Amino acid sequence: MKKLFLILIVAFLSFSPVIPVSAECNPGADGYCLLAPIPIVSDASGKASIVSYIPGMYKLLIGLAGVLAVLKLIFAGIKYMSTDAFSGKESSKDDIQNALIGLLMAFSAWIILYTVNPKLVEFNLTIPGEAGGAALGNGLGDVENPTGDPNDPTIDQAHGNNPASGCSRCVKLPSTINQKLPADQKSPDGAGCAGAGPCVVDPFLSIKLKNLDAQLKTDGLTWQVTEMFPPVANHEDSCHKPGPEAGKCVDVALRSDATNPANVVRFFVDINHNVGPSFQWEVKDETRRVFFGNSLESYIRGNWKQLGIQADGIDAFVTEIRSKIKVVDHATAEHVHINL
Repeated sequence: MKKLFLILIVAFLSFSPVIPVSAECNPGADGYCLLAPIPIVSDASGKASIVSYIPGMYKLLIGLAGVLAVLKLIFAGIKYMSTDAFSGKESSKDDIQNALIGLLMAFSAWIILYTVNPKLVEFNLTIPGEAGGAALGNGLGDVENPTGDPNDPTIDQAHGNNPASGCSRCVKLPSTINQKLPADQKSPDGAGCAGAGPCVVDPFLSIKLKNLDAQLKTDGLTWQVTEMFPPVANHEDSCHKPGPEAGKCVDVALRSDATNPANVVRFFVDINHNVGPSFQWEVKDETRRVFFGNSLESYIRGNWKQLGIQADGIDAFVTEIRSKIKVVDHATAEHVHINL
């Protein structure tokens, strides 16, 4: 009976229709053309990829296990009914029991995983792109309103498309971001830009600052954008002057307790992740630079595990953090200068 069972399986597989692979199969950059199409795994042309192959093979094998178990039950039942010998009936019972156990094991694995978490059986192997990538992509084609917020007009709209403004492509930051007002509004909080404003930044920097704002709120940190374009004071950086680089930098301040090194380290990490590594904490003198550097280093070395730093990466992290603290030769309040 076992030999007959194997012969029937081989015959079934041998005489199953095989669909030839289409000559037009185009694997693309992330695919592969199979020698013959496999149900569930590939399309009609035989094209498959890792995203379709592994989930497809999993479903195919589960289905095949079910088919084999049912065939085993059928043949064991026929064997049980067609023999009067006691040993034959006992052998048939064992076959039925083994088939049921195999069927139960095949499906219980899926059921257990699905019960724990349905996503464990989804096999989603697609790697999503970075959330900011789509926003930047849209910004390239929609410079007039890259933030997607209809309440955030561009400087073109505010100034009547006047190139003399110095940054005709720039935009206002979303109103949800804490920011200083133009100088003419005489806010007690200080001026965020010169004259009547509006205070603006490069559209792509606006997107990144919006992402940074969301992350800082998640981390429970309060911050403020303290200077945008046009600048309140004269600066050497081209991003503070009219021209192609105008608006590509801002000054920001940590309004949560900046004497708490945990807040400062978290602030730096969030800026680095959401805007990029081109930023520096500008302090007034060397004494302040050494003081903050030592304070941050002490915190990092005492909390490297909580920060998710590997033991062999502590020195490199400390060096990078210290490199972000710079002494500037102008009498402004201590702040972080961020470049696009």
